[in-house]
Amino acid sequence: MFSRDCRYLTYPAYPRFRDSPSTWRFSLLRRPQRVARNITSILLEAGVVTQEQIELGLVRQRETGLRIGETLVQSGAVTEEDVGWALSRQLGLTLVDIEPGMLDLELVRAFRESVLRRSDALPLLREGTVVSFAVADPTDHEVIDHLEEACGGPVDLCVGTPTAIRRALDAVFRSGPNAAHAIPGAVIPGAPSSDPSEGAIKVVWERSGATFLAFHVASAHKLGMHEVHFEPRDGQLHVSYRANERLEPVATEPLSVLEALLSRLDSLGGPALVDSVHARGAISCPLPAGDLPVDVSLLATAFGPSVTLCLRPVATTVPTLEDLGIAPVDAASLRGALASRAGLVLVCGPPGAGGSTTLASLLEAVPSGGLRAIAFEPYPVAPLGHAVRVHGGVESARALWQDVTTGQRADVVVLDDVLTGGHVAQALAAAGSRRLLLVRTDWCDTFALLDHLAASREGRSVLAGRLIAVLQQRQVIGDSHLFEVLLPSDALRAALAAGADRAHLADLVAQSGFQTLADQARRRVANGTLGELEAARALTQEPRIGL
Repeated sequence: MFSRDCRYLTYPAYPRFRDSPSTWRFSLLRRPQRVARNITSILLEAGVVTQEQIELGLVRQRETGLRIGETLVQSGAVTEEDVGWALSRQLGLTLVDIEPGMLDLELVRAFRESVLRRSDALPLLREGTVVSFAVADPTDHEVIDHLEEACGGPVDLCVGTPTAIRRALDAVFRSGPNAAHAIPGAVIPGAPSSDPSEGAIKVVWERSGATFLAFHVASAHKLGMHEVHFEPRDGQLHVSYRANERLEPVATEPLSVLEALLSRLDSLGGPALVDSVHARGAISCPLPAGDLPVDVSLLATAFGPSVTLCLRPVATTVPTLEDLGIAPVDAASLRGALASRAGLVLVCGPPGAGGSTTLASLLEAVPSGGLRAIAFEPYPVAPLGHAVRVHGGVESARALWQDVTTGQRADVVVLDDVLTGGHVAQALAAAGSRRLLLVRTDWCDTFALLDHLAASREGRSVLAGRLIAVLQQRQVIGDSHLFEVLLPSDALRAALAAGADRAHLADLVAQSGFQTLADQARRRVANGTLGELEAARALTQEPRIGL
């Protein structure tokens, strides 16, 4: 039988479930999905009840008209948590355990008490226009209709036990207008407490970690926080959110949660600590209102990996090249070069530097009449006009973009975070001929990148003929950036074709007035728009060399 500590549900005695990954497919919030098995077969297979107990429960069901789960609870064969677990398995929903002190009081009180009590439902989370409820019976379509009418739209569901839901409603509606003070740990939206014991609703997370990750990302996003920190220490996992400069403790979880969190990050394509102290990457975190791009940092510590998540806002408008911080003369030159509708633009910088937005601005600057554009990206970050957007994973994009480009007869191809490291050489593939390629990569040294691309005679020829621009960028204060824009001259193209080394290339462009990132930083420090410390942080990036 599974653990009765339902706050963090475990399945130590379910070897069949543990050996079958398909049985762990949960999301934080979803609508019920009817499956073939009934509750009694699920409970029986798990060893929670015997066949004799089920038969007695069925007899009692015929006598009373109650549901089989209710009769089994009445007989003492199972608990409400047992039935809730089986129901969640049957419908493909998540089981949550609700503590009255962890409620969003403002959200709960936005609904009429009579509606919630009649439906045995408790609102947990609002994400955009979607409200998520814990309900005792997700199969009751009349209940779902009442909730959707109260919300004015569709709802997402998870499973809660009737007693826990009613206890929570009692705590909210019987504690008066100052319930945030009467109920220890109550959450007031927009004002997270400094007490680490306070936080959000305790969600029963499954082995994959999907529920745990999605809940904290959604909660932080709702509160306007831009960072989530998971810090292992003192035998526990401390969760904090950050807005501006203030770090707010919001929850303390068992340290065992960390393994599930890391597993979920890995399944979403995030980084992993493999023979290293620090690893960085990015994921797209599935949420009810849509996927949210998140930067991930893992740090090996004495107590286990420390995890920091940086939530990226999804842009709704595309800034101009000048709005990004590119000098007007460079922006005008870029627009002129992009008008040719053929060539290669490389946008470079570390993760989180804003390269995806720069790609969107470059695409916006391309005269769009009669063009077919295809974008390969891990997740949507900024609007990309009329481009067809492909989200199939980085490895899939690397393997398919050339074939898709030629098969779809694309005129413009956007490769966002696809050609990283040594894979950037694919930017010179034949599929890019007579097309415009806008490529974001993680190289942090322009001339090391050119040296890598020009390693072969064929590469030198293609690079010299196709290169339109190389943009290096770093994020500094807020949304401000430093930009280094290399627009190749005829002399530089000739040097590339001849196989000149990186030092010679750097000297050549310096003679034409090329401004490096360091030059840009010094200028901004001198005019007082950038502090010395912030400039140093932006410039101390590990330059990638050929792999």
